[in-house]
Amino acid sequence: MIHDDIKSNSCQKPANGIDCNNSNNSLFSFNRLAITSKSAYNALADQAKEEEEVYNDNNDEIPSNALANNAENKSTSIYKLSPERWYILAAFCCLSFSNAWMWITWSPMVDLCMETWNVSDADVDALSSVYMYGYIPLALPVLSGVNQYGLKWGLYCAAILNFVGSFIRYIGISSYGWVYVGTLCCSFAQVFTLSMPPFIAGEWFGSHERAMATSIGVLANQSGNAAGMGATILVSVTEQNLWAYVLVQCLVALAGLIMVYSWVTKSRPSSPPSLARVPFYMVDIESSPTSVHFNFSEDFDEAAIRRLIVDSAVHQGDELGYNESLTAFFSDSASVAFAIIYGAVVGVFYAFCTFLSQYVSYSSFECGVLGFSFIAAGLLGPILSGKILDIIKCQRKLISGIIIGSLLTVVSVWIVIWFYPYNRFLVYPSLIISSVVLTALISEGFEYATALAYPVDENIVAGILNCFAQMFGWIMVYTGGEISNVAGVTYNGILSMFVLVSTVLFFVAVSEVKLRRPKD
Repeated sequence: MIHDDIKSNSCQKPANGIDCNNSNNSLFSFNRLAITSKSAYNALADQAKEEEEVYNDNNDEIPSNALANNAENKSTSIYKLSPERWYILAAFCCLSFSNAWMWITWSPMVDLCMETWNVSDADVDALSSVYMYGYIPLALPVLSGVNQYGLKWGLYCAAILNFVGSFIRYIGISSYGWVYVGTLCCSFAQVFTLSMPPFIAGEWFGSHERAMATSIGVLANQSGNAAGMGATILVSVTEQNLWAYVLVQCLVALAGLIMVYSWVTKSRPSSPPSLARVPFYMVDIESSPTSVHFNFSEDFDEAAIRRLIVDSAVHQGDELGYNESLTAFFSDSASVAFAIIYGAVVGVFYAFCTFLSQYVSYSSFECGVLGFSFIAAGLLGPILSGKILDIIKCQRKLISGIIIGSLLTVVSVWIVIWFYPYNRFLVYPSLIISSVVLTALISEGFEYATALAYPVDENIVAGILNCFAQMFGWIMVYTGGEISNVAGVTYNGILSMFVLVSTVLFFVAVSEVKLRRPKD
């Protein structure tokens, strides 16, 4: 008999030959469940297990893994996904694009900035490194706030900070001090946005869309970097029109603010988008005044929905709070090791972005072309890695390949910059290939880490990864600023050693560890 707190909301007529209004019928003959207490959920799970045994005994043609078979054959999800997820992702992409553009603004125009503000090149580099050292002390408090108040609150804060920072830069463009203050404000917004892609993907997208949604979020950030590097190619930025360039950035930040406030109306959908999110909807359900709804696709049969309830009961209790998530992550040696690996490799990418124009003695225009080529090539990283994952169907193999590729490409950049700095046929390909590989780790690393550290919250995992990336990035940028010749053998040798140690650590401590996140 159906528990009193479990109700069917979907049908006025029989579905699959079974009347939904008859309490003696199967629990799985309808496409929507409303569960209003945890005891009801437990009762549903127990009855699901009993019915599954009887059902499978009487229906040999439907195996116990019917859910997996349905998903494979129909290429769809058992869950009904909210169309609002695409608007939220689009708003985030605009915000992330704007924030990344403002980070890399000054890298291709170091000489112009030195002349305009009468400062040293180290001061100009500081406008980049502020994003890195500003992230580290704020990451954990911000993650705690997002964990407590939700995705909507986090995006609202990021959009406001990003616009305020861009506006300060615009009104104070003639003063290095005011530009620094505005950039610092934008760096606070980055604390919210950097860890958002896997969080948005986990909260709003189905299991078959998570990797794609994460890649799109990361891609938006890389597009902002590309815009910053490529602007000097399309427009001749001078001391006289620098204000107009910063005004365009301010207007893009305003557009991101408007999109976030218009399209992000709630932190998560009313129904879980995947099996991995089901336990998070069961937290404190008895004290909640509203029901938890499960919306199922009509394309799936009773056996598939039965499997969902059984599996979700198995993973019930997986949900972790903020403090528990931090403890669980740092108690797991494989997760910590991967965070170090991710931080070191992504830190090298940040160092390349910062010092690219100082690696070669090219004109300002050609430095802009090289920088744009480097960042634009990075847009291919998440796309190609996603395509490869669809083919090989194994995250571990993909990450292993990316780590090895990172080592090979960074060492190749070291050798080329050392021996052949004026050979454009070697400089361009080596930097472009390294960009593709390094940015592939940014997107796939998020997904791999959340699967490795499950059930730690996706936002907390991404925040910890970015903490390590910003820490290593700041160390590398600071070290480069202290070395008189960043194009010399010493600095790039240091970067290569970081990646070499990361590669060894991955195969010693991480590569054989089983991923824990359940699959639908």
